[in-house]
Amino acid sequence: MGVEAHYKSANEEILVAVRIEDIEAVANIDDILAVEGIDAAFIGPYDITASMGITGDFEHPDFIAARNEILASCQRNGVTPGINVVQPDAKQVIDRISDGFHLLAYCLDITMVLTTCIDGLNEIRTALPKK
Repeated sequence: MGVEAHYKSANEEILVAVRIEDIEAVANIDDILAVEGIDAAFIGPYDITASMGITGDFEHPDFIAARNEILASCQRNGVTPGINVVQPDAKQVIDRISDGFHLLAYCLDITMVLTTCIDGLNEIRTALPKK
């Protein structure tokens, strides 16, 4: 494939995704997702909950309502819905897929590293003799 054909092909295959990270964006979600050319909308749960004053409370009814509104708007606008599943929790991934999300990031890198380190250190502490 020549350079010109490559650029033409690459431009036709570009995915345009928006990040929804503030409750104000949720309030305007239909207008945002109605913009021509948007292929996907990806929810940033920490950022949205922080903007709502409930940082990290992903089970809070207000966050769940916001998440559901974004999902519904994606469906209305023909936009692929996505979300970060913050904790390394397979059940959460399965639940979000069941909800209708198609793009999922499985936990945050720092969360995975911290969880692995903390679990490992706890196992080491338990295995070592007490002094």
